Amino acid sequence: MKKENKGYIKDLAYYSTLGLQVAFAIIIGFFLGKFLDSKFGTSPWLTYIFLVFGIIAGFKNIGIAIKRVEKADRDGTY
Repeated sequence: MKKENKGYIKDLAYYSTLGLQVAFAIIIGFFLGKFLDSKFGTSPWLTYIFLVFGIIAGFKNIGIAIKRVEKADRDGTY
């Protein structure tokens, strides 16, 4: 397989998991908040706070992917 094709396959694998990364970040934030709420009796505040953290982490993953594409465009690797 050509080196260029390997690069495309690697990028495809990375970007195809981006949706899962966003979903898992949100889900982990939600359940971590639920767990801490049950532990400390602060329901629903920690759930809301950690859900927001999960959403922020998900969007950060999207931002990282966008920067990766922009860098590849500048370098001329696409």
